[in-house]
Amino acid sequence: MKIEPGTDSAWVFTVRFRGRPDRYVAAWKQPDRVTGADRSVVIVLSTRGCRWFHETGGCVFCSYPLEGAGTRVPPELLIRQFERAYSRHRLDSPHGVKLFTSGSFLDPEEVPDEAVREILGRLAENDLVTEVSFESRPELITDERLELITDVLDGKSFEVGIGLETSDDELRASMNKGFSFREFAKAVKKVREYGGIPKAYVMLKLPFLSESEALRDAYMSCVDAHLAGCTRISICPVTVHRETVLEKAWRAGLYRPPWLWTCVEVARKVKGDLGDRVDLLVDTSGAGTPRGPSNCPRCSRRVARALREFTRTQDTGKLEGLKCSCFAVWRTHIVC
Repeated sequence: MKIEPGTDSAWVFTVRFRGRPDRYVAAWKQPDRVTGADRSVVIVLSTRGCRWFHETGGCVFCSYPLEGAGTRVPPELLIRQFERAYSRHRLDSPHGVKLFTSGSFLDPEEVPDEAVREILGRLAENDLVTEVSFESRPELITDERLELITDVLDGKSFEVGIGLETSDDELRASMNKGFSFREFAKAVKKVREYGGIPKAYVMLKLPFLSESEALRDAYMSCVDAHLAGCTRISICPVTVHRETVLEKAWRAGLYRPPWLWTCVEVARKVKGDLGDRVDLLVDTSGAGTPRGPSNCPRCSRRVARALREFTRTQDTGKLEGLKCSCFAVWRTHIVC
């Protein structure tokens, strides 16, 4: 399968799905902020992958669907994937469980009802599982799927994460996201109606934005997501995925992932204004690497560690007193 805008274009991609129907993609434990626990088990199932990707080529920055199988996976194989991952990460203390698919867990084409009932039923029975998390595009957050989930979980807390990226409809459209802020807000309202916790993913430094524009956009997007009803927001500094349009721009020297100083500033401003009304998480995946958010080699690791401590504690004091000579260089990008 190829995505190519024209025969003479350099923007040509050969799509290679790396997953297998009988193997989960990944599983690990991590510190987290969830209901009744401070750690989560993350399980990434190999599914058909994101419907939007299959229909349109997907978002310009995302290659997560390539981790999946690329074809429909029968319910029995999804259940087997889950059982293998779940058995290898046994819980000995309260944990959340995050079920990801590199697409939308609420999409019946990715995760059929039979698999949902069996997988969530196992989690509902375990008293050490304090919360279950999923991700979904807003148009797939339907009454039918939420009724199924709440019925099986039987009162257990659940979270639904939505990749808003930005509250600016024009900018989001340029990323080929395929939905409006109004649709996002309607999905958030529906999750709340069913007793779920809506979480927004806000991307920091989308393509075409300067460092200062990215800071303002991320700040306003977090505020707008909260006003729409989100009580959890995850700030996701861009990491450059392989086999994406964004990677082409990065390789051509047309894009740089955000500074970690920008992550610090957004976290301070958002938390300072919204306080305890929102749990604010900052993703530090890829921090300090050429493809991820970074400062200079002397301080990237230290600043990323401070951001992780902030996420764990929600204490902006963890972000104070960070110093490095590269801060002055970052300031020149912000005041431009």
